[in-house]
Amino acid sequence: MRLGARRRRALSRGGRSLFCHTCGCLRNLFVQKMILDSIDRFAIYAGMNGRFEKVLDFFRHNDLAIMPDGRYQIEGNSIYMVLGENTLKNESEAMLEVHDRYIDIQYVLRGQESFGWRNRAECSSPQGKMDPERDILFFNDRPSTLLSVTAGQFVIFFPHDAHAPLIGEGRDRKCIIKVQTE
Repeated sequence: MRLGARRRRALSRGGRSLFCHTCGCLRNLFVQKMILDSIDRFAIYAGMNGRFEKVLDFFRHNDLAIMPDGRYQIEGNSIYMVLGENTLKNESEAMLEVHDRYIDIQYVLRGQESFGWRNRAECSSPQGKMDPERDILFFNDRPSTLLSVTAGQFVIFFPHDAHAPLIGEGRDRKCIIKVQTE
């Protein structure tokens, strides 16, 4: 949920903004933290971000199970999907990553994948600087939580969620929807 500048000023308290500095979400009234749920419940999250409705429409009108691997434009560079099969790795090899300009919606189509998670504000050991072209920064910190996502489930990572993907054994197939912050 993103509001105009006038409303933001009205909702600020004592110089402390109620809005996330990276994605503009209304953090205290509509807390956006990492979300894990079943894909058939994605519609209840469509109101969280103006672009999530377009993602829902894309899910409804496309059979991801039969689409070939690749990159798909949903709404130019504002919303796009990377679909593919992945080789999973040990937790010790997985690096926490963050994005400033995009929200990740990761939907597991086949197999099972674990993700490490840590609040970005708690990460203290960056590995270099943010790569502005790829919109990615890695951290040497370890995840504080590990979650398992099975086929038919999705996870949403916001810019304040550091996440370590591709943890597990074997292979999986998933799509990553990149949604530009508003």
